[in-house]
Amino acid sequence: PANFRSAQKDATKISIPDVSTFEFGRFLGLVASDGRFTEKGVIFYNQEFNLIQTMQGMYSSMFNIKPCNWYFINKQRNTKKNYVTAAHSVELLNYLKSFEIDATIKQYPADILFDLSPEAQKGFLQGYCEGDGAANSISEIRFSNKNKRFISRMKSLLLISNIKSTYIKHREQHYLSITGKNNIN
Repeated sequence: PANFRSAQKDATKISIPDVSTFEFGRFLGLVASDGRFTEKGVIFYNQEFNLIQTMQGMYSSMFNIKPCNWYFINKQRNTKKNYVTAAHSVELLNYLKSFEIDATIKQYPADILFDLSPEAQKGFLQGYCEGDGAANSISEIRFSNKNKRFISRMKSLLLISNIKSTYIKHREQHYLSITGKNNIN
């Protein structure tokens, strides 16, 4: 794997993992769903603490980056806690941008997803659904995005994995709904 110099204080080199793996695709999906970019690196927000722990493990095991400690913030408009973890690495930030992910402006990959291996594509779908998906009591998983092209590409990726979804537009948002026992398990 290639190595890049980290923005960490100890300036250790970060590793770039094999991009054909399920775990790498899952990492990209999580970053696309709830990641944000700053000038220092990558921040990941989520209401599920287990996803924060997952991202911390991925920063460490995949990229050899020591993540910042997690913490939570309370949004005034929402009483739920948002946990946060960060990886301060400009090199990681630039590497992720090479996959057309720009979480600063919530621009998502479209065509580049089809260049990933089938395993990495499945990982991306799982990571994105874990981060941005919502399950409800009627056995439905739903995720949304303002970018219709991205949702269209996600629908195509789901079909490649033999998962049927339904497209829904509501106001400014584009949704994919996944229902049915065979699709959700």
